[in-house]
Amino acid sequence: MKQQDEYTQRIALASPAQLVVITYELLIGHLMDAKDAIGTEGFTDALAKARACVNELSAALNLELSLSAELLQLYIYINKLLIRAQMENSTECVEEALKIAVHLLAGWRDIEAAPDVQNRDKGMYAGLTYTKNGVLSEYEPDGAERGYRV
Repeated sequence: MKQQDEYTQRIALASPAQLVVITYELLIGHLMDAKDAIGTEGFTDALAKARACVNELSAALNLELSLSAELLQLYIYINKLLIRAQMENSTECVEEALKIAVHLLAGWRDIEAAPDVQNRDKGMYAGLTYTKNGVLSEYEPDGAERGYRV
């Protein structure tokens, strides 16, 4: 539960690039859980959670940018690997997906850490909140041009 509280706090304070990093960290965690749970129901559950992370990353892409189209192709490939892993009940495809995710995470960590990242909003972060009546509300600062829609 402590780790969940840590992620909740990080997400609440995260910039758009940090949200991507967090999603990759979750993806990698689920892939590692899948490797550890081969042959059990936990394997299927971990793969489903990993696919949900991949779907979230895919849905957040701004496809007007060429880099986003290339990332989408990688996400589709990872998704296919995870489906194949589930069908074959094998960790080989999980290992391949994990290698790709770790590589992409390293790149996003570099982007996140760069002091002069373009479109870093000064004190205002895009994000999701719940209104008093439980409706999900989205905030995105104007003029932000990113590879991801937020």
